[in-house]
Amino acid sequence: MFLASVVQKLDKAEAAVIAFDIVLDRPTTEADDDALAAALASAETPIVLLGDPGQAARGAICAGEPVEPAPAGQPMAQFAANADTGHAVLCLEGLDGVLRAMARGDTVPSFSAAIASRLAPDLEQDMAGQAIGFSLTPDGAWPFPTYSGADLEILPDAWFEGRAVIVGQITPYSGDWVSTPLRYGEISIPVAPQDQFPDGQIPGVVAHAFMVQTLLDGRAGPHTALWQQVLLALAGAGLGALLSFLRLPLWLEGLSLGAVLILFWLMLFVAYALGGVLLPFTGFTAALLISSAANFAFLKSDERQQRRMIHSQFSQFLAPEVVNDLVRHPEKLNHHVENREITALFTDLAGFTSLIDTLPPDTISSALNGYLDTIIQCVVRHGGVVDKIVGDAVHALFSVPLTDPGHRIHALQCALDIQAATHAHRAKLAGQGIPLGITRIGVNSGPALVGNFGSSKRLDFTAHGSTVNMVARLEAANKVFGTEIAVSAASRVEHPDLAWRGIGAVELRGLAEPVEVFELIAPGSGVARYLQDYSAAFDLIASDAGAAAQGFQTLLDRHPGDGLLAYQVERCRLRIGPVP
Repeated sequence: MFLASVVQKLDKAEAAVIAFDIVLDRPTTEADDDALAAALASAETPIVLLGDPGQAARGAICAGEPVEPAPAGQPMAQFAANADTGHAVLCLEGLDGVLRAMARGDTVPSFSAAIASRLAPDLEQDMAGQAIGFSLTPDGAWPFPTYSGADLEILPDAWFEGRAVIVGQITPYSGDWVSTPLRYGEISIPVAPQDQFPDGQIPGVVAHAFMVQTLLDGRAGPHTALWQQVLLALAGAGLGALLSFLRLPLWLEGLSLGAVLILFWLMLFVAYALGGVLLPFTGFTAALLISSAANFAFLKSDERQQRRMIHSQFSQFLAPEVVNDLVRHPEKLNHHVENREITALFTDLAGFTSLIDTLPPDTISSALNGYLDTIIQCVVRHGGVVDKIVGDAVHALFSVPLTDPGHRIHALQCALDIQAATHAHRAKLAGQGIPLGITRIGVNSGPALVGNFGSSKRLDFTAHGSTVNMVARLEAANKVFGTEIAVSAASRVEHPDLAWRGIGAVELRGLAEPVEVFELIAPGSGVARYLQDYSAAFDLIASDAGAAAQGFQTLLDRHPGDGLLAYQVERCRLRIGPVP
């Protein structure tokens, strides 16, 4: 009924065309529908209604494919009997969802073309697929008078005489809003309150007005010919190839690509501001990036392969930030073998071989995997790298592959972390009936040959030398000492988080000289409570082995589970010799 009054008002005002950007495909009351049909039938002003071509036809229209007109249902057929109809398909570009051009299909007339043909019957220019001429007034408004339907009855007829009037909705976030090339400017919406509307978009009814204006003016929006677009694309491809052939560092090549794109986009704005030419940015940009990427892949395939190998080699056994640093800067990972100061840490699980024979394979697999995960997490957490996993043993290196000035303290803290974590893991498995043994740890520091001892096809960074050999002996010697963490003097560091018990100068298999060895304990452990008494007895070994043995025995009587006390008692008695 309201639309019927709109038709009557505009027909009386002698408007040139009355167009409804509203799909009248749903019946209301019979009286209201009949009133609108009667108003349309009696109007002398040409009427253009919006027809819905159907979901399947919309894609075909934008692609320029032939589309058969769909028969109108009720009540649309009733209204269209005295009006022209046209589809209102807005073809948005897939790349950024922006409306730039008119629909390509011409089998079914478009809404804007139907309006324009009524205003200019001799209009024959085919503008299908052409760019739309968008523009704003200096104050940022669209160049079409816009009135509220609620005020229509009191507006002068002269305002509408001889003009095309498009009736549609401008409501907040109705879904009938589109992005256009105007989206980067400030658009003044002549309806209050403005802050209720989408930023940088225009209503669909205004988009149709721009298309009608474009058709009537006989001019498309600023655009370039096909050969110019091809030339721009070739220029982008050439620049992309040139940047790759310069073999710049990756960060510099990316920076250069960004600079080229920024300069090109600035050129687009200048060309439009000075000459009204709107150059397409998609072809140049896509060609530049694709060409650069293709040439980069061709010229730097070895480098990318190296980075993939770095990631596959170290991602499981190095802290993520270290792996990322190596991937970004593979030059830090020297291919040649070098002599470097490192700290090696070896672990071994006591009694695991015999445990294999007593438990089902699935139970063993689950227990071992969980145990190894626990140790690996500790190593990675303290900046080490897991060099090898041999059965239940873990070989970890510190200051490899990247130099770490604090490799000693990091390895020692890692050893205590492993001790605490494996104790907790062992207690958890004990509750499941799995008697896992203690973890014995050896730590040693010194020079070693570090580098890639694999092949050109597989990075295998590891360390070799007497430093690594000694740590294996220290780990095994824990069984003799009755300790869990045996550390050489070369790795000993004074630190508030560390406490020490001397073991003594011991001869290790394969080494010509005795090695001073210490047991590493946590300051808060039970052993730390009698550390002072232990040190007093230990200091007597060289001067009075008998007194030292007595001191160790007294401590052993109080703490019978301390394996190192038992070792020292036996050691002192061997030094004293047989008692007469």
